[in-house]
Amino acid sequence: MKTTKILALFLAVLLCLSLVSCKRREGEASRGLEMTLSENGGYYIVTGIGKCKDYDVLLPKEHKGLPVAAIGERAFKGTEITRITVTENVLFIAENAFENCASISYNELDGLRYIGTESNPTYALISVAKNSDTTFNLHKKTKILADCALYDCDITSLSLPEGVTHIGKNALYGCFSLKNVSLPSTLAYIGAEAFGNCGSLEEISLPKSLSYVGEKAFMYCAKLAKINFAGTEAEWSALEKSPIWDKEMKEYELIFKTE
Repeated sequence: MKTTKILALFLAVLLCLSLVSCKRREGEASRGLEMTLSENGGYYIVTGIGKCKDYDVLLPKEHKGLPVAAIGERAFKGTEITRITVTENVLFIAENAFENCASISYNELDGLRYIGTESNPTYALISVAKNSDTTFNLHKKTKILADCALYDCDITSLSLPEGVTHIGKNALYGCFSLKNVSLPSTLAYIGAEAFGNCGSLEEISLPKSLSYVGEKAFMYCAKLAKINFAGTEAEWSALEKSPIWDKEMKEYELIFKTE
């Protein structure tokens, strides 16, 4: 009888230790997420919840020695996650990455929804909480705009703060009333159709910090006539662009900085 009680106590202690060891420590990245290598082999994309059991998800900075730089389409669709924290390695967030995540909470500020890093709650702009304002003031610490972040908004002007590096695909698609845009000198990436169907946009200035411009970035911008580039023609030519850009640019007056 005594031996049975001792055995039962021993098993109970083992169970407790097991539960403690499985619990993620504060600041420790979530484990078991589904990862997929990018097409260029340079980074990993979070593509599913995988075997991860966390509700409060903290993305790892790296996976197999490469940065975790993106959250893919429907990666967390229909899951019960309540919060997600990323690292500054994350540069791309698909528009429907959190589709039907009824329990997730965002960091809301001035009518905008963000997800953050451990030190910066406004790191990535995800969407708008309400679509009635004609202008939005992004937080000064915002770094990236997720795909479709300001899709079909009624804004007439937008000024992105210094520090923003990436504008996702379709990020401002359908902002038909948008007339004035100010882009920061830190901007490196403009995704496909990022400014598509901004029908009131007549002119835009692009910083020389750009390293990539996606295809049809200004598709259906009927009034857009002039694109100013802060770099030289040689620097523009060195930009990574889709093969159809040469054809697209014939629609605009492209002005370069004097050599």
